[in-house]
Amino acid sequence: MIRRRRGDSIGSLAETWVLPIYLGCVLLVGGASREGILLNGLTQVMGAAILVWCTIDRRMAAPSRAARWLQFGAGLLLAYGLLQLLPLPSSIWQRLGARAFIQEGFAAAGVSQLPSMPISIVSQNTLDGLLRFLPPISIFVLAYKTRNSKTVQRSVRMILVVGAISALLGWLQIFGGPNSPLYFWKITNNGAPVGLMANINHQAMLLICTIPFYFAELSTLKLAARYDRTKGDQIAILAVGLTLSVVGTIMAGSVAGYVLLGPVAALGVLILLGRRPSLRESAAGILLAVLVAMIGWRLSFSPILPALGVTNLSDTGLGRLNIWKISVNPLIDFFPFGAGLGTYEDLIPLYESGDTVTGTFINHAHNDYLEILIECGAIGLVAMCIVLATLMIVSYSAWKRGFENRNFILPAAATSVCALLLHSFVDYPLRTETLAAIAAFSSGLMVSKLQLHMRRSNKRRSRTIPDDGSMPDPDVT
Repeated sequence: MIRRRRGDSIGSLAETWVLPIYLGCVLLVGGASREGILLNGLTQVMGAAILVWCTIDRRMAAPSRAARWLQFGAGLLLAYGLLQLLPLPSSIWQRLGARAFIQEGFAAAGVSQLPSMPISIVSQNTLDGLLRFLPPISIFVLAYKTRNSKTVQRSVRMILVVGAISALLGWLQIFGGPNSPLYFWKITNNGAPVGLMANINHQAMLLICTIPFYFAELSTLKLAARYDRTKGDQIAILAVGLTLSVVGTIMAGSVAGYVLLGPVAALGVLILLGRRPSLRESAAGILLAVLVAMIGWRLSFSPILPALGVTNLSDTGLGRLNIWKISVNPLIDFFPFGAGLGTYEDLIPLYESGDTVTGTFINHAHNDYLEILIECGAIGLVAMCIVLATLMIVSYSAWKRGFENRNFILPAAATSVCALLLHSFVDYPLRTETLAAIAAFSSGLMVSKLQLHMRRSNKRRSRTIPDDGSMPDPDVT
C-alpha cells in the first residue's frame, strides 16, 4: 500500500481549491475600476503569493506555447510600466514631448533646474495600474496550470454563482430605489440594477459572460442525464440561473449588452446542441449579429425608450465618439512613449474644452485599446497585437477542438473572451478586476485544455505509427 506524504496531500488540496476560492474573492470585490483600494489590495497580495507558489511548485504543468505568448505580451506591458516609473535625466525627459505643462509648473514654483523625472506623468497611478495586473495574471497562471477537472468545474460554478448573486442584487436595488444601501460603490448608476458592479455596462457584461458557461454546463448534464435521472434537478437550477442572466442583461439597459446578448445566446444554443454551425447557419448568424448591432448603434444615438439604450455613442458631451475625438490628441502628443499606465484620468482634462466641463467627468477612454495606446505608446501596441493574435488563434482552436472532443467548456470560454474583447472597443471592461478575472480564467482554461487535447492526440498517433515512420500492417492485431 502506497501512502501519500502529508506535504503532497496538502499541496493537492491547495491545487484543487485555491483557484475557485481566489476567483470568487476577486469576482466579489472587483466590480469597480477606481474604488475598493483595501479589498483590491488584499486580492493583489494574495495574487502575488499565488504567483510565487506557482513558480516554486514543480508538480504543476509547464506553460504551453500559447501560454508563453500570452505571458510574453502581458510581461512586455508590465516591464514597460515599470520602466515608466524610473527617473530619467532631465535632458532626456524633456525630449519625450508633450510635457511642457509639467515644466511650466516647476517654473511657476521657482524651480529653474528640473529634477530627474519618470516617463509617467502620475507615478502613483502607474504603480496602482501595475498592481491591478496581479489578480488576473495569477488567475490565468492557476487556470492553465491546473489539470484537475473538479477544480475547473468548481471555478466555472463560482462564476455562475457570483453572476446569479449580482442579478438578484440588481432586482433588490430597483425595489430599494436610488438611495438603497445595496449600492456598494460611491460612483455608480443609482436607481439602476448594477448588482455587484459599479455601472450597468459592466453588470450586463458580467451576466453575458455567464451565459455560454450555463449552456456548457447544460450540455454536459444533458449527456449525463441519459444515464442518471437525478441530474434533472441540476438542469432545472441551471435553467433558472440562465434566465436570471438573460433578464438581468435586458434590465441593465446597456446598449453593448443588447448588441452582444443575441450573438452570445446563439453561440450558447450551438454549445447546447453540441455541434459546430454549418455554413448557412454561420451566414445567418453573422447577418443577425450585424442587424442587432445596427439597431443597438441607432438606439445609442437616439433612445426610443427612456430606459432603453443608456450607453451614449454620440459625438457631443460625454458621448463615446466625442470622448474618442478628444482622446486622439493625447495619443498623438505622447506617442511613442505614452503618458504612463493608469494616467488617462489625470491627463484628459488638459484636452477638454472649458465650455463643456460639467460635474460629470471622463475617467476612461471607453475603449481599452485606445487607452492602452495613450498610456503605453508603441510598446502597448506591440503587446496588444501579441495578446489579441494569440487569443484569436486559441479561441478558434477552442471552438474546433471543443466540439470534436465533446469538451463544451472550451467554446464557452472562447465565447466569453471574445465578448469581452468586443466590448472593449466601446468601454473598459478589462479595467475592472471582476471582468478581467473572467477573461484571465477563460484564457488560461482554453490554453490548458487545448494543450491536454494535443498531448492525447500525439499519444494516439504514437501508438498507431511505428518509430520508423511506416504505416502499421492492417493484418497484424
